[in-house]
Amino acid sequence: MRSRYCAFVRGEHPYLFRTLHRDHDDHAAGRDAWTAQLGKSAKRTRYDALLVLDHDGPDADGIARVLFHVTMRVDGKDASFAELSSFAHDGTGWRYVGGVTKSCRAAQARALSIASLA
Repeated sequence: MRSRYCAFVRGEHPYLFRTLHRDHDDHAAGRDAWTAQLGKSAKRTRYDALLVLDHDGPDADGIARVLFHVTMRVDGKDASFAELSSFAHDGTGWRYVGGVTKSCRAAQARALSIASLA
């Protein structure tokens, strides 16, 4: 999770594509199209902080989860969110399968845990 956050901050979009699980919906678009689209939105975004709140797994299906909060701004407006992400190991590394997001500020997110979202 931390490496993907750093890649968002640094604009390393090819790395973000490489760490997408092959079953993620965005993977089907192909690397060039996906990274170009991400590059357009990145120009409007400022990342301020990542806070990892909780993690678990891998479970019996090989899925590990990470709950985190990102403080960020898009076009100068707060766009902070918490996300419960799922990752699967593909034999080479952990790949991002998907996530569920919730708009919130860091103070609200600190009270979250994976168990509290179940």
